[in-house]
Amino acid sequence: MNSSKLIQVGRRLAQALPSVFGVIVISFVLTRTLPGDPAVYFAGDMADKESIEQVRRALGLDRGWVEQFFIYVGNLANGDWGMSLGTGRPVADELLARLPASLELTLIGLGLAVGIAVPLGVLAATSPDSWIDHVCRLLVTLMSMVLQNNVIRFNRKSEDKTTDLLFITEKTSLSNKLFFSTVYPTPGGFLQATFEGENAIVNNTINALENINKSRLICELFSGCGTITIPLLLKNFKIHAFEINNETLEAINIAAKKHGLVNNVVTENRNLKTTPLNPEELTKYDAIIIDPPRSGARLQFSNIAKSKVPIVVSISCNINTFIRDSKLLIENNYELKWVQPIDQFLFSSHVELVGLFEIRKCD
Repeated sequence: MNSSKLIQVGRRLAQALPSVFGVIVISFVLTRTLPGDPAVYFAGDMADKESIEQVRRALGLDRGWVEQFFIYVGNLANGDWGMSLGTGRPVADELLARLPASLELTLIGLGLAVGIAVPLGVLAATSPDSWIDHVCRLLVTLMSMVLQNNVIRFNRKSEDKTTDLLFITEKTSLSNKLFFSTVYPTPGGFLQATFEGENAIVNNTINALENINKSRLICELFSGCGTITIPLLLKNFKIHAFEINNETLEAINIAAKKHGLVNNVVTENRNLKTTPLNPEELTKYDAIIIDPPRSGARLQFSNIAKSKVPIVVSISCNINTFIRDSKLLIENNYELKWVQPIDQFLFSSHVELVGLFEIRKCD
């Protein structure tokens, strides 16, 4: 009897293997054929062709599909499911960390469904057109109305004019009335989702640097088109801005020239993901501003931590990588003085963060 059950289980497992293999093949093909390039994503929005190719080789995307597929299957079998785009941690670790909460919610939901819905359904079915049947119908109708109202409210709010995304399709200029600054974003570039969010980030950055002598030199990493650079120049700070895209750096130079501040800024093309500034290069600066992409900048933060530059202003759009990279500073004698969340995305958990780190003074 036991052997027959084992044979039956074995047959069921064998029948499931083609389905599992089919899912693996479909998922592999879909990730390779869907629009978008993973190498471009990981390299960053401002990466040049050479940097993108370096990332492509590192990810193995320059190999043939057959070779990629066998590597993909091998990694799945070994439990290597890649790194999370959101946190930068292994996907397997993320799943294990969230599994207990997911099981708890699932079991509670199942318990409520079985304990409430099933008895009510049985009562309504055995007593058609009775008061119990009418109450059950009323509850179902009310729940449907609540859910529908949530969807309508979401759609209406999502059209709020204050959440317009600033995506640049042609050469243009944008003025910030609060800081009397003008920037010249490049085609394909983007700014913050709202002017209020942009102003909050700039204002908190300026506040973080209020105790810095304005004649001193500030290093700005991942500077973008200058939305923070130009307001700081107008406050008489001297800036050394680093970015990977020459057009973006030229936009900073154009804006600085328009404001008569070209002598106070130096721009430099550099891929901070693959060749971050080393501690020796950083020691000449009096403060550092770093605003990396969502994936963070682990290598660059590691070098900043070793440099002992007295003030670091960290700006991030990903709380998980902010925590990960901040840990490198805190473990190397930096103190987080304050952090300001900036919520500008309706119906989303995403926030921008500005944090001030200062080197601890020896007693």
